[in-house]
Amino acid sequence: MLDMLLKVENIQEIGRFASLKHKAAQFGALTLIFARNGYGKSTLCSVLRSSSELKGQIIAARRRLSATGDSLAHLVWKGGAATKFKTGVWDLACPGPVHIFDGEYVHRNLHVAESVTRDNKRSLISVVLGEQGVALAKVVSDLDAEQRALASEQATSEKTIKAACPGIGDVESFANATMPADLDAQITRAEQGVQLARHSLNVKDRRSFAEINLLPLEHYEALAARDVADITDDAAAKVKEHLDAHNMHPLGERWLKYGVEHQTDNSCPFCTQDTSDVPLVSAFKGYFGEAYAALSTELEAALAAIRALTAEHGGLVHRLDEHRDDIEFWGKVCDLSSPPEVSADVRDRVLGALDAIQKLLEHKAANPLAKKLLDDRDAVNGALNELQGYLDGLTKCAPAISEARTSSATADTAKAQEILVKRQALKKREAGSVKADVDGWLKRDKRRREIEVEKKKAQQDVKTYAETTAKTKQSAINDLLDLFGANFRIADTKASFVGREANTDYSIQIGNRLVPAGERSETQPSFNTVLSAGDKFTLALAFFITQVRSDAGLADATLVFDDPFSSLDAQREWETTSQLRSLAANACQVIVLSHDARFLALIEKNANGALSYQLNCDDNGTGAISAWSSAEELKDLYVRQCERVREFASTGTFLAGINGDSLVKELRPFSEDYLRNRFPGRFGPLVMLDQMATEIEAVPDDPMLPHVAELRAINEYTRDYMHGGASNPDPGALRSQCKRLVKIIGSY
Repeated sequence: MLDMLLKVENIQEIGRFASLKHKAAQFGALTLIFARNGYGKSTLCSVLRSSSELKGQIIAARRRLSATGDSLAHLVWKGGAATKFKTGVWDLACPGPVHIFDGEYVHRNLHVAESVTRDNKRSLISVVLGEQGVALAKVVSDLDAEQRALASEQATSEKTIKAACPGIGDVESFANATMPADLDAQITRAEQGVQLARHSLNVKDRRSFAEINLLPLEHYEALAARDVADITDDAAAKVKEHLDAHNMHPLGERWLKYGVEHQTDNSCPFCTQDTSDVPLVSAFKGYFGEAYAALSTELEAALAAIRALTAEHGGLVHRLDEHRDDIEFWGKVCDLSSPPEVSADVRDRVLGALDAIQKLLEHKAANPLAKKLLDDRDAVNGALNELQGYLDGLTKCAPAISEARTSSATADTAKAQEILVKRQALKKREAGSVKADVDGWLKRDKRRREIEVEKKKAQQDVKTYAETTAKTKQSAINDLLDLFGANFRIADTKASFVGREANTDYSIQIGNRLVPAGERSETQPSFNTVLSAGDKFTLALAFFITQVRSDAGLADATLVFDDPFSSLDAQREWETTSQLRSLAANACQVIVLSHDARFLALIEKNANGALSYQLNCDDNGTGAISAWSSAEELKDLYVRQCERVREFASTGTFLAGINGDSLVKELRPFSEDYLRNRFPGRFGPLVMLDQMATEIEAVPDDPMLPHVAELRAINEYTRDYMHGGASNPDPGALRSQCKRLVKIIGSY
């Protein structure tokens, strides 16, 4: 024998039990446990379910209300395995599968309150599709769970990414965007675009670069070396002699030139004497002629330009500083493409070169006929070339500045800022925590898309499998309903995917009418109204039996039934016991708990090796599992029922623990027990009161013949109460039936 449950060694502070002890022999392959209602059957089932599912919350929900200690449980299994519940958890799972039929099974798989819910239909998938179908449906369920987990993780990542990269609205587009090769340049241009928009008015009015007027070195050298062709050697000699004689160097020549330019009518501008016959004045006029004047003018202009550049205020240094400010401004609003720079060393070299040129020109101006060369021409030329290169660089900036001026008229600050934010976000995407978040997002997004494909295929696999399997299971369930004598069937059983997970749809068929299983309706027939309580219970039992029979692991499984027979219909009662015995022959173990001693006796009577126990619990919460005899229990039950009937017939009051609903349900079985006990062996175990009356009528001298009408009246009166759903009986009518029954049994 495989791993069956041998003992409920101990239960503490759970349900009604402050403490429950196993005080009997070990359980067997077919174990029958008698317990009156409210004595702990449901508690025992919950402990077994908690152990099989490893869910401590099931026990927590049943913690004893007046508990003072921890909730504990200890189960002993064949093979030495022991599972213990302590500190809210089980140390081990059950060694084999455990399937439990009880109110919780009905609640999960058939209906909640008066409606068949989506959760019911989802749980029922195991019944309809069996083990292979459940495995297929689990693929769908697992994929859906993974999909939802990914969606949750994606949502968290998106919040993190958006927080790190403000302005990013569509994370998917952001994560999949191609990284530009010139991203840094794009960021720079975007920054410039923002500045352009912000300073559009300044851009419009901003000056361009101040000019630096500097001619090539060759121009200045040519000027310094130029001859005055019209000046004779004699005139030049006389001027030189005069200057030397009067010690008028270096500005004497200018003074003389000034005087010649201001002489009128041969009158000396200094003393007004006539100079027409003065040879020296004639020499001066020849020396300072038009050619000399032209040269002097060019020299003065060149010197003025050079002196402007070398001036302390407003000179080259000032203009270079202005350029630096301009370059900084324009570089913020447009792409100057590597704007030129002048280092301090270059600036100093240029100033040195300008000083050398200035001295060269001054020497020439003082001595127009003299020719002078630069002392370090290469250095001067190199410095000027460096300056010219800088000026050429400024010229190259002009198109960008011009374009910026044009663009400033339509610049949009918000749009420019949006472009910048997106470029900066792409930069962040390539490094640090943002890169990790985006990489994770892309990985999950890829998996999400894969799941969508896999899930569609898995759903189709379930539907394809269900097309044939559901029909087979529907047929098996309906066969059981036939055996139970039910007047309804199930139809249109199929798997569907309303919601995230696979579930089932089916209808209740009564005759040719179909009623879909679903929510309760106030205006039309529904699951609640077309089935009695007994019918619903029978349907649930048919579902359960079909499910466990299709389980490939049935031989290793323990099956637990909590009051599997709730109707006193003899046909259903007999068939239920037959099904339980059949299951016991194939399962590892079958445990049946019931408050109905007759029902357990009927199982025991036709089974080999059934072991019977009783579950008790006193008012202090002390419980025990002990040995039990169905025969002794039924004898006591018959006597107790007789007392209840007689008391109500005589006084109209109920004995302790009895009410109208419970007493009316005892009238027919008590009448049947009376006839079987009075006439042992005459009536079969499945013969009901109405059939008994018919058999009595067939014997003319039968001693019970005078009471046939009363027997039929009792049977007719109790019929509506035997399957549930009827209202509590009228006390007057119930007492009349009890008096009728006492009249039949007399003093027997």
